Amino acid sequence: MNVTKSRSPVQELLPVPAQQNGVITVIANQAMSRARSFVSLHGEDESIRMFEIDSAPSSCSWHFHPEYQIGYVASGAGERVIGDDVQAIEEGEVVVLGPNLPHVWRFDTWIKELPINAVAIHFREDFLGREFFDKPEMCDLRLLLSRASQGLQVVGQTRNRVADKIESLRGQSGFARLLTLLAILDEIARSREVLTLSSPMFQPVKAELEVARLTRVYAFVKSNLDQPLDRDTAADIAHMSPGAFSRFFKTHTGMAFHDFVVDVRIGHACQLLLDPNKAITDVAFDSGFADLSTFNRSFRKLRNMTPSEYRNRLRALCDTHTGANEKSI
Repeated sequence: MNVTKSRSPVQELLPVPAQQNGVITVIANQAMSRARSFVSLHGEDESIRMFEIDSAPSSCSWHFHPEYQIGYVASGAGERVIGDDVQAIEEGEVVVLGPNLPHVWRFDTWIKELPINAVAIHFREDFLGREFFDKPEMCDLRLLLSRASQGLQVVGQTRNRVADKIESLRGQSGFARLLTLLAILDEIARSREVLTLSSPMFQPVKAELEVARLTRVYAFVKSNLDQPLDRDTAADIAHMSPGAFSRFFKTHTGMAFHDFVVDVRIGHACQLLLDPNKAITDVAFDSGFADLSTFNRSFRKLRNMTPSEYRNRLRALCDTHTGANEKSI
């Protein structure tokens, strides 16, 4: 297999006005220049994109893209957010995501007993042609892809069988990889060991206007993190009334606008904490927090530790040459 190292999902998820390499971009934190978290296990012209995620440092934030995604975590710990569903990452988990379903896997890199070993598989609905899944024989797979709009978790023995097939994908390419992917989808489609993750009220981003609105808002948040950010200004950018914007944002992201801003600011703060010479007070202000107490409280709520504890863990990891940072897919 000819393995190429193309642009990583972290790099592809930087804000741009439209599409780039098939990925509609939203908010993401840039990976550090030395990061090699994502290794592409596909050729440049292959329709099935497969990325292997290891323990090297990088970070990206909550995001969505137009491809379907199958996520497999062979090893790792942390928190997974899919739509409005928040759960701890399970070792061996298999998850299927529909297009434009907001998500992020936040891995904890300091748990040495659970080194990060994960795979992300991306494919579009038309990767075998626009009419392939319209065939009568594809009825079960068509239903599976429809259900994936809310996010699905594969459990039980089905998960074990699917995990084995995903492991075999790592060494495959071309026609063999295509057949294995179809076998994976068929295995999941025929199983009753599949759980829906997001609530019925959650709606993935579908219309182009919705994507454009969210992209403008996310780009605005990313570029103004150190400034006051309020719902009314975001509503103006989305060309909506404040009330309508609040309902729109909550429906399509699973969180209130204020909570999203805090989440992005804390992610930015984690990057700044990599600099041992930067005072924590400066980290707080540069991330947009008005005071240190609010920053510490928000950081502890989202990371289950104080900024100082986070930095100390990073320093300990650097001292043992294991790398330091949170990473996500």
